[in-house]
This record gives sequence, C-alpha cells and structure tokens, in this order.
Amino acid sequence: PPSGSALSAGVYLEGCSISTFGGNVKILGNVASAGRAITTYGSISIDSKAGEIEIEGNATNSAITNAYGVLFGIHDISIASVVNLSSSASGTAITIRGFSRGSEDAIGLSGTLNAQSTGTGGILFQGTPYGTGPGINIGNYYHGKLNAYAASGDITFNGGSKGVYVSTAVTSGITTG
Repeated sequence: PPSGSALSAGVYLEGCSISTFGGNVKILGNVASAGRAITTYGSISIDSKAGEIEIEGNATNSAITNAYGVLFGIHDISIASVVNLSSSASGTAITIRGFSRGSEDAIGLSGTLNAQSTGTGGILFQGTPYGTGPGINIGNYYHGKLNAYAASGDITFNGGSKGVYVSTAVTSGITTG
C-alpha cells in the first residue's frame, strides 16, 4: 500500500500478473482479526486460459467486529485499481466468494473489475455477510465499475440476504463514476 498506510490482509495482491496457461488458479484468504481476507492494490491480471479462477476471502473468526471478505481496489485514490480476470473454462470459469463480519462488505469494489469468460463457462459473484454489511458492494468507498462478460455461460450475482449494492462513492478516486 502507499507509504505510511497500515493494512491487514490475509492475502495482499499488488501490481501482479498470474498466468497458468491452462491450470486452475485458487486464491484463499482468511482474516483472523479486523482487516481484509483478500485485498488488491493497483493493476492485477489473472489469466488461466482453460483453467478455472476461484477467489475466496473469509472472515471466519466470529469474534471479529468488522472484517471484509474480498476488497478489490484499496486506495484507488493513490493508484488506479484495475483487476482483470480471464478464463475460458467450462462450468464456472470465474468464482469470487466473500464472507464478511460486522458492517463490512463481503465483496467490495473500488476501481474497475473486469471478469471475462471466453468459453462456455459462467461467472459467479457470491457475497455472504455475517452482520449488517452488504453482500456485494460496487463502489464501496471510491467509485467502482464491474464489467462481467460470459460468451455463453451464466453470470450470477448473489448478495445473500443483504443484497447487491451499487453505491455512491464516499469520495472520488482515480476511477470515475
């Protein structure tokens, strides 16, 4: 994160590119105390070709007051957040699951997230909040843009009992809304 920032995350991805040339990508994060199970900063690219992409952030500790499941684009005000996920797998090509605690988002997005399934597979966003926070929150602090494309599979947004939100930014970041 930017110099001087305090950040707690089970998995932290910054300015990286992951390509498997056909293998699966599975990223699992867990947060034991306040913070985020999975957080991204800057430009992230994950391309699994015919492999599946699964990202799951979990706040399993029921004693946690507030914790995010998955937060895409922390500090979009410092550097543009662009996350690109691409798979041509059949079945569910891209799965993003988040489980949060307290008032935080199960899946939160600031910046831009591009999820692309170029084969027959679908895309699943599933947010489960254990508390008052939203299941899926697009534009959770800064502006958020979610672009999901499936050539022939289903695209599913499941925010559970707390739903899916497209929020007004609290403050403007680099991504325009």
